[in-house]
Amino acid sequence: MKLSKFDRENAITFVPPDGKFILMTYRISDNFTLPFKIMCIYSQENHKTMTYNIKLKSIFDSMFFAQNVVLKIPVPENTVDVTTNVAKGKAKYEADKHAIMWRVKKFLGENECMLRAEVTTMEEGFQDWQKPPLKLEFNVRMLFSDSRFRCALLLGSKFCLLE
Repeated sequence: MKLSKFDRENAITFVPPDGKFILMTYRISDNFTLPFKIMCIYSQENHKTMTYNIKLKSIFDSMFFAQNVVLKIPVPENTVDVTTNVAKGKAKYEADKHAIMWRVKKFLGENECMLRAEVTTMEEGFQDWQKPPLKLEFNVRMLFSDSRFRCALLLGSKFCLLE
């Protein structure tokens, strides 16, 4: 990589290696407000059934919109049935990913959507299950200069911006 050209022209020049590779990673830590807020209420009905009530809210200006919004909601590996109800987009249990995938093609700014999901597992399904983080992927053009951000939210904690 030629760093001198980056200093002069803000351009990255390099010879790509064979195969897949990561060119750059970065973190933003100062004065940055995430464009989405996730509120999740998780309740366990019994040893086999749990319910998610999730509100996804965009907190950016209404003149912008997010595209290809995907919220990945992990469920236990021994899940046998999932019932979902959403007003916007599509939510589907994907057994190979052990998750409910909620996809919204276009999410307007200053808007919110709700998801309700009921998850049923085999007997004693939740005893040792550690709730992994929800993962949110989205594109908000113009607002972030065509960057794609991945966000993770641990249930009951604050957002963490990843890469």
